[in-house]
This record gives sequence, C-alpha cells and structure tokens, in this order.
Amino acid sequence: MPSKKSKKAKAKALEEELNNLQLTQASPLLRFTYSSHVKLEDKVTLYDVKFNRLLKPGEPLVFATAGGNQVRVYDCESTGDLKFLTAFEDPNDEYFVCAWTCDSKFLPLLAAAGKNGVIRIFDLGSGSVCKDFLGHTHAVNDLQFHSRDTNLLFSASKDHSIRLWNIQTDIMVAIFHGEMGHRDEAISIDVDPCGMRLVTAGMDHAIKVWKLNDFHVQSAIKLSYVYNKQALKPFPTFRQQFPDFTSRNVHGNYVDCVRWFGDLIISKACSVDEQDDNDIVIWKAGKFNQKWSDITASAKDTYSQPITSLKIEKCRCWFMRFALNSLNQVLALGNEVGQTYLYNLTSTNPKKIQKFVLNHSKCTRAIRQTAFSRDGSILICVCEDGTIWRWDKTA
Repeated sequence: MPSKKSKKAKAKALEEELNNLQLTQASPLLRFTYSSHVKLEDKVTLYDVKFNRLLKPGEPLVFATAGGNQVRVYDCESTGDLKFLTAFEDPNDEYFVCAWTCDSKFLPLLAAAGKNGVIRIFDLGSGSVCKDFLGHTHAVNDLQFHSRDTNLLFSASKDHSIRLWNIQTDIMVAIFHGEMGHRDEAISIDVDPCGMRLVTAGMDHAIKVWKLNDFHVQSAIKLSYVYNKQALKPFPTFRQQFPDFTSRNVHGNYVDCVRWFGDLIISKACSVDEQDDNDIVIWKAGKFNQKWSDITASAKDTYSQPITSLKIEKCRCWFMRFALNSLNQVLALGNEVGQTYLYNLTSTNPKKIQKFVLNHSKCTRAIRQTAFSRDGSILICVCEDGTIWRWDKTA
C-alpha cells in the first residue's frame, strides 16, 4: 500500500504538471509562477497590500500590508524571497488599508487607517508616525492618493463620507457627502489617471462619479496650500453633496471594489445570495457613444452600459478586492479558497478575455487583496490567515 507521503508527493507532482501545462497555454501577460510565501506569527487577517509605485526603476520593489494592529513593509528580493523591513504598530487600532506617497524630497511616506477612523502618515526614514488626521466618525475602508498631486489624500469611510486631505498643510480640503451622496458605508474609491474624476462605491449598491476639476473643488485645493492656520476662522472645507453621475444598476449588492479603466469603470460586488458567485463588471457610464463631458452635464444621468463581465468562482464575501497592473493590462482577484484569477484585459474582443488561475496547495484561505509591482513583474496576494504570497512573471 502506498504511504501517505508518496500519495502527497504524487498529488504535488500532478498539481505542478497541470500548472505547467496551463502556463504554456496562457497569454505571456498571465504567466506567473509561485516564488515564495511568509506567514505571520499572529495569523491576523491581512486586508490590504500596496506596492510603492513611486520608486524609480532600479530601486527596490517595496510593498506594505495592512492587517491587525500593524502595517508591515517588505522588500521583494532578487532571489524570489520576501524580506521584512519594518512595521508600524498601534495596539488600539485595526488597520484595513494603506497607501503610498512621498514628501517634498521624494522620500517615501505611508498612509494607513482602519477601525478607529484615524488616518496615520508614517515616515519610513524615521520609523515613526509623522502626522495624524482626524475627522471620520467611523472606520476608514479605503485610501487613495491623487494621481497628479502626492499631497492630496482621499479617504472613504463607514460614516458614508469621502474626504479629501492635504497632508502637506494638514487641512481637510473637501467632503463628498450629503443629500445625493452615499447612503451607507463608502467602501472603495479611485482617482482617474488625469486627476479629473473620483469614482466611489458603497454598501448602498451605488457607484458615483465626482468631478475633481469642479471650480469649487479646485478653489478649495488651491486655498489649502496658502491658508494661514493661525487665522481665527477654521479652513472653509468645501462640501460637495451632488455627484455628477450615479448608478445603482450595475450591481445588486455591496460594491466593494471600483477602478478606472480608461474612460470605462471596472467594479465588483458581493453576491446577492449564497448560490451566486461574484462577477466583475466592465462598464461605461452613460450611453455607448456619450462622452464624459456630456454625461456629467446633468447629475440626473444614471444610465450605465455593460461591456462585459468576468466570472469569479467562490468569491461571495465582501471586502475582497482586485488589482490592475500599472498599464491596465492584467486584473488579479483572489477568492475564498486561495485561488487567484488573472485576466488579460488587452483582448480586442471583450467577450473573449483570457483568464488564468494561480493555485498553490498550501494557499487555501480567502485572499483579501492583490497588488502588482510597478513593472508588473511581481504579484503579491495577502490572505485572511496572515500569509503573504509572491508570484513572479515568467519569460
């Protein structure tokens, strides 16, 4: 009778053979292979992972994770290993999200927030907290820096609001919330590459687009750089209550991830019931031939045009988010059983988008977030069992 060890060895060999076969058939953009993984001793759920894409080519490929009461920073070594660099800890908080930026000298800064609603800015040079931002009354679910101004930070919260902060001058610039804002938790946000529009998604099933080149928003941003904080009056934070576009037609449940894809939007929601799996939907606001300038001319526009959907199996719970590489060529999303789905978004036929599934016998728990390095050569996945997985692109 074969021993248990020989059975495991055969199963592992069969898994590797199957993976290699699938790898040869996959698009070169999707050819990633397992390199290494690490497991945290406290086994906390890791909710977020972000690469520092502001570092220049040739500089280390550094990423941060958020989970438990710590934000941890790692380096991707050329050997394929993950090297722990440092950690920032708050025993009284639980971190859900992190985001990278830099100071005026282009030195890296790391923002993080979570359960307590306090946004902290960490200075990697000194290894300490350099600033705190208070204003949200509940947990912070997402952070996103402006695509053109590294001082401007957007935060989405359980208090239904999205807030804009100037971290250089310590000013709350604007609040996106109110009469026509989100009616439940704001979960996910993204700024378009030109810095013209902010897309937000929430627990109210709604996806909203807000113009950032709006006169009042731009005026508040400019004032935040020159305002005298010693003045008797507080800074006149601008309150935007009216988005330029809203749709509740794309998804029927919590929308927990949204990203710009050119002029299109990619979004994901939780399944409506236990029998359904999540779909990622690629869609266009307004009618197919409408420009954004025409769509946002009226805040009453709610029409959305689906382009295609990407099927994801075993991904029903919320707060499981996808990532795009820097060129928007590949999308990566993990599921509840440790699989990572990769999609080639360069296909000219939206109905024939190729997928590839990454598997590892020891990765069996929910993958909460994925992240690509700035050059797209490395994919990191973080799980709810405190494991961090590294996959490297093959030639």
